[in-house]
Amino acid sequence: MNPLYVSSSLSCHGFCYFQTPIKRQKDYFYPVKGNDSKYLPSIKNLFENSVESLYKDQASTLEKIARGEDRNSELLIRGKYPEGLVIYKTEPSDEYSNYGVKESLEIKTLVVCDPNANSSSYLKTALLKRVDQYANNKKILNQHVIVSEKAPADQDFFQKKGFECVAEWQNQHLLGCKEKLFSKKNVTIL
Repeated sequence: MNPLYVSSSLSCHGFCYFQTPIKRQKDYFYPVKGNDSKYLPSIKNLFENSVESLYKDQASTLEKIARGEDRNSELLIRGKYPEGLVIYKTEPSDEYSNYGVKESLEIKTLVVCDPNANSSSYLKTALLKRVDQYANNKKILNQHVIVSEKAPADQDFFQKKGFECVAEWQNQHLLGCKEKLFSKKNVTIL
């Protein structure tokens, strides 16, 4: 990926990110919350071009991000460029307790701007570590994520990171699509 400056914005895999350049050359997480966030149009484009192809319409999710409701949304910026997005609930839930997933923090979205980049696995790991850090700080022991069958690389990624498939559904979020519920228990508290 070769992001280019476009006037005062950045280009990432065809998405425009408005920001002032960041001077550090390390990973930085920029929170995206509220209607005044300059990143909301870029997040919307990212959802329309990658997330909605795997799941149903994300208008409700985008509204919750805009309102800063019930979830943390953060862009991973390496050096000057946005590289990924992670969205996770702010509080654990028992929504999937009938599958043994209790008091668990839900990862809503974990996406890399350019999934074909050589560092894609590193970036996904950095995004997941951000969720781990939040869970540790809140003393939340469990995490879960729902992954589409259309994203086998994501299923493999979560399994390699200690998540186990605990349930499967057909037509849950997208008609004609199978999804899997992955859960990771006993997250280490630092």
